Amino acid sequence: MAKIQITNYEYKNIQRLTFGKTSVTKWGESKDLYGIAKFLSSKEIDFVNRLPLHVNGGDLSTFDKPSNEE
Repeated sequence: MAKIQITNYEYKNIQRLTFGKTSVTKWGESKDLYGIAKFLSSKEIDFVNRLPLHVNGGDLSTFDKPSNEE
């Protein structure tokens, strides 16, 4: 797979736009999925039926919300 080269300015702009739309202000890591993976493999999941679990850093919590609105 070819890597895409971006400048530091482009990276900072992407970061600003991304973090402005999510409640979590960091890039996700594989360790961030540990909690949901543990829950999905536990017995407690037997009591969950048709529940959407959004593991996305809070992206849906700010969907279509103006960036200046809390």
